[in-house]
Amino acid sequence: MKGIRRFFLVIYIPVLLLYLLASFTMYVHPENWWPSGFLPLMHPFLLLLVILLTILSISVRFRYVWLGVAALGLSYPSVSNTLPLSIPGSFVQEKENGTIRVMSWNIRRFTPYYLNYFDPEKNNVDGMLEEIRRYDPDVLCLQEFYTSKRPNGRTMEKIRSMGYPYMAFARHRYFRELTIEEGNIIFSKYPILSWHGFEDARRMSEGWDEPVFADILTGKDTIRIGAFHMESYGFVQRDYEDLAKIRNQEDEDLRASRHIFGKMRYAFQRRGKQADLISGKVGESPFPVILCGDLNDVPASYSYRIVKGALDDAFLEKGAGLGKTFVSGRSRLLTWLPTLRIDYIFTDRRLPVHQFTRTTGGLSDHRGLVADIELPKKQ
Repeated sequence: MKGIRRFFLVIYIPVLLLYLLASFTMYVHPENWWPSGFLPLMHPFLLLLVILLTILSISVRFRYVWLGVAALGLSYPSVSNTLPLSIPGSFVQEKENGTIRVMSWNIRRFTPYYLNYFDPEKNNVDGMLEEIRRYDPDVLCLQEFYTSKRPNGRTMEKIRSMGYPYMAFARHRYFRELTIEEGNIIFSKYPILSWHGFEDARRMSEGWDEPVFADILTGKDTIRIGAFHMESYGFVQRDYEDLAKIRNQEDEDLRASRHIFGKMRYAFQRRGKQADLISGKVGESPFPVILCGDLNDVPASYSYRIVKGALDDAFLEKGAGLGKTFVSGRSRLLTWLPTLRIDYIFTDRRLPVHQFTRTTGGLSDHRGLVADIELPKKQ
């Protein structure tokens, strides 16, 4: 028994310290300490390990078990961002009166799940548009959207013909030779009174799409809806091959690790600044805000805490499980990881969430999010 307790002393305490570090890095800007970007990725697994070790330590009457209980209590803010406490019901397709249905989806330029690279001649437009029709949102926020003048690329015209006469489009890139425009876009059945992007976002980094905010008139009230897509890791096929080398412990895994971690470190630092910018814009809004987008970061991260701010997370309000939204068709590791919830709908607390769901998987490498949100009460 003494040997078992000594084992717990050697293993349990370091695990608790690492877990607490992962739980509290959400308060540390990645610009100030870049490892704070990596640790949140480990948080759910460390949480599970702490719970298991705490249960085992009780069974062997380990006298320091109270440290595990204290660690779980102290880490409640990060745990509450990861696991919903609500009891979800089944999603009802018919919308309630007095609510607005919002859909957010990173469509990766309508690229099919199984393709590695964007090809304007090979897209999954029809399948994704059919999914949008199925949920029939009032407001549709799309990240990594593209449209073209080519016959098979007129995606903007196709969506507007589905009953979305109003639009706000922050064009991030324009490829003249392909006549392609891409960026964040908001389609709306409600009138858009005004909209704006942010040129300072463009100057911050070329690796993220400029956010767009639209003021939408719903009856007599105005709400501000934002769409964003924050810095990705920028992985290409070689990087996914490097992930496989690391997983398989091949001879080149040290070089592969340095290359992967270098890209991730840069993205963590960029996202920290981008989160600060988006949070500031939300704080300036004179109207209730609904914020939709691809954060490219998990709930225990600095970026999540800053962007969410005083807003509610629709998944935490009405979702269930871990809520994974990203499944890469290019990496078995990323396909397997159950914790990659990186897409979000955040809502003003004056606009309660009635129901929430995710779209069908396999259409894009992201699953879309759908939330029915209560509109302001008429005065």
